[in-house]
Amino acid sequence: MVVWKSATTFRNASHVSTWIFGIAYRTALKSLRRQKNHCDVRDLDDDPPQTIDPVLATEVQDWLTHGLNRLPNEQRLILELAYHMGYSMEEIAEITDSPVGTVKARMFHARSRLREYLPALAGGQ
Repeated sequence: MVVWKSATTFRNASHVSTWIFGIAYRTALKSLRRQKNHCDVRDLDDDPPQTIDPVLATEVQDWLTHGLNRLPNEQRLILELAYHMGYSMEEIAEITDSPVGTVKARMFHARSRLREYLPALAGGQ
């Protein structure tokens, strides 16, 4: 509904999908901020560990998912948008309403944290 109501604000400065993703991102952030006042809000870390489905997922995918789940939401979002959805840094900046430099910094920090997390999740260190 938000996209429909905001249709007149689309400036053709980006792909429609990027514009819609930006609206969805900002709407989700507003919702999360409102929910923080409630005591029953769950953190991503509160979810039980995901199990491996040998038919649908490999051990490496599960391992990576556990690593991503340990990242702060902003860093995980950047990685998901870049690697799973194929958005460019500029498109991610527009979606998240952040400067490109901030997107690059979040990407750098997310990769650094994953390098720390993944060996530990594999039983190393």
